[in-house]
Amino acid sequence: MKKSTSIALISILLMLCLAISLVACNDVSYTITFDANGGLGQMSALQVKSEEEATLPNNSFTRENYTFAGWATSADGEVVYTDGSTITADRDLTLYAVWNIVTYTVNFDSNGGKGEMPAMSINAGEGKNLTANAFMKDNHTFAGWATSANGEVVYADEAQITATSDLTLYAVWTKNALTATVTVSQKSNEEKITVSWANASETLTKVEINAYHGTELVESKTVTNAEEIASGTANLEVYWGKYSVSVVLNGTEEDSTATFNASANVSTNQYNIAFFNATFPVSIFTLHKMDLDSTALSAGTSAENTYVWLSRNKAYDWENLPANVKEIPVANHTVAWNQALANTKAWIAELSEINEDAHFTVYCTDNYSRIIAELLINNGIDSEKWNAIMFTDGTWTANDLNSMFGTENAEETYNTMATAWNKYVAGEITMKELPSYSAGMSLYAPVIAKEMDNVKWFTGRLRVNENVVNNTFLANFLTELKGAGKLKENYLNSLLAALTTEEKATFKALYHIDENTFAEATTENKKVMMILGTSWGGEAATLEDYMRATMQVYGTDYVYYYKGHPGYPTSNYPERQAILNRLKEEGYELYELDNSIAAEFFLFFFEDIEMIGYPSTTFESGTDANADGVYGYTKAAAYYPDLLETYISKVADVSAFNEAYSDKGLTLTEGGTYYLVEYKDEMANDKDIAIYDATTKTLTNYKLVDGTYQAI
Repeated sequence: MKKSTSIALISILLMLCLAISLVACNDVSYTITFDANGGLGQMSALQVKSEEEATLPNNSFTRENYTFAGWATSADGEVVYTDGSTITADRDLTLYAVWNIVTYTVNFDSNGGKGEMPAMSINAGEGKNLTANAFMKDNHTFAGWATSANGEVVYADEAQITATSDLTLYAVWTKNALTATVTVSQKSNEEKITVSWANASETLTKVEINAYHGTELVESKTVTNAEEIASGTANLEVYWGKYSVSVVLNGTEEDSTATFNASANVSTNQYNIAFFNATFPVSIFTLHKMDLDSTALSAGTSAENTYVWLSRNKAYDWENLPANVKEIPVANHTVAWNQALANTKAWIAELSEINEDAHFTVYCTDNYSRIIAELLINNGIDSEKWNAIMFTDGTWTANDLNSMFGTENAEETYNTMATAWNKYVAGEITMKELPSYSAGMSLYAPVIAKEMDNVKWFTGRLRVNENVVNNTFLANFLTELKGAGKLKENYLNSLLAALTTEEKATFKALYHIDENTFAEATTENKKVMMILGTSWGGEAATLEDYMRATMQVYGTDYVYYYKGHPGYPTSNYPERQAILNRLKEEGYELYELDNSIAAEFFLFFFEDIEMIGYPSTTFESGTDANADGVYGYTKAAAYYPDLLETYISKVADVSAFNEAYSDKGLTLTEGGTYYLVEYKDEMANDKDIAIYDATTKTLTNYKLVDGTYQAI
């Protein structure tokens, strides 16, 4: 029994000890400390009782460029606990902060380019080189990276970058300069420039070409047609000379352009240049040009191009030039004389410079032979590289010959002038040092014609005892020149007759000759009388009287047409217009012709018209059928005696007239103004003379009967 009791007591004691032990164990605490593990900050330790759960506090440590990931039980361990985790401790414990470095993503945008580039990662706080650019863009070069689509370059290719956030980088592209091969040259032997382009670095959408002669834009061309652009060539119509050419190539983008500048010389071996004053010489020249088979003007034919400037520019219809006649490009018909001459001189010098083999043929009026001096000799062009033809100004030519060489010392005068001329050509004296020099050098035409082997002289009628003084020197001079083929007489009727029907049509169009010019006479079935005018100074005092006398002499069977001198248009002389108006108001059928058209052309193209008027070279083209009368000459003066039938002259001295005619029963009243009309040939069938009284505006015809003039 004692034994059982002892066992029971022992059991009770053991149980009591165990209970005490358990109570003692439940009172044990463990300390959990927190290690920043490279971070910064403070965190209080955590007391955890044995066998009890505790909640970990939120991390309050920080570490730059890292994020807190959780707690490890060793400094380099893996995360075991996170913020707010439940923990049970059976011993003191140190928890170590686990940190993850911050990583940013850099994305790459091609920004209009092509290709692929993967994003790259960059740890915060670390520098890293960007991935090398793998994008491409046609006709562009990669310039770097921007932080916006339209931004400037911030990073170069493969530059080091430190990121503070996720980032998209945009490729920045620089447009490549458009490149191509461009050539500029003369097209064959033509007045054209050929521009060619090839090997363009991109597709072209437009080609712009400008050709300049000096500062003048001569031709501009823009090519936009794809087929024409693909052809790689364009031609520009220009004229002879030096050119600077600008070629702008345009690519597919707005700012894709390339400019090429080049020069080109456009030249040929033969230039024909006509620089004329007056009307008659232009008429002769033009008729030679219209006769395309003629070889009179140069070594070639008249079909060759000739560049023309006219002082009386209204003679031509400049909008209707024949194919072989062009305006002088540097001196068109609107340019005044002095400027036109200066421009033409400079142009010839330029053409000679760019082609040392160039040859020039110059045509001018003989009363302005200075043209030869200015354009050729003063330009230093060797005589074997030029020739010239001087064209007569009609009666002026005969007058100059008579004034200079119609004297007893004619040969001496000529020799003096010829010696001086040859010195001038040799460069020993200047042009203005020539004896008898004048602005036009008209007196030198015969000297130039004889002394220069490369000069010819185209004149009208030059006849000793007719319009040239009869002396031995002039007779021999003209004979010698004609025999040498250097002087050629030209007659408008013959030149006109040589034209084909087609050439005549071209000529009429050039001179704007209208088929309806004499429509009034045609309508009334009357004859046409063309009244030839002269300079205003030569006709101002007498025109009204002469025309009234003429219309009374020839009567109402005619319609009258005043043809003014080309150099003196009525539009410039209101006094003449007033005269024409007064005569019309008096009932005379009087009209005015285009003064710019040579009277000879009216005679040729309208065969039935007749003419009367002031002395003119037009009478050289007349016939006894159409040349009726002249003003200012008496019958005794024998002005074209084989042609004319009526001579009307102003009575300058009434007393002298009465003295000559009083014994024939004819006297005039002193103080009056009178005109003597003398008839011959058919006009003298029933009358011999007439007196026109300008005061009373009446005409009285007289017949000489038994030595006395009787009024009819």
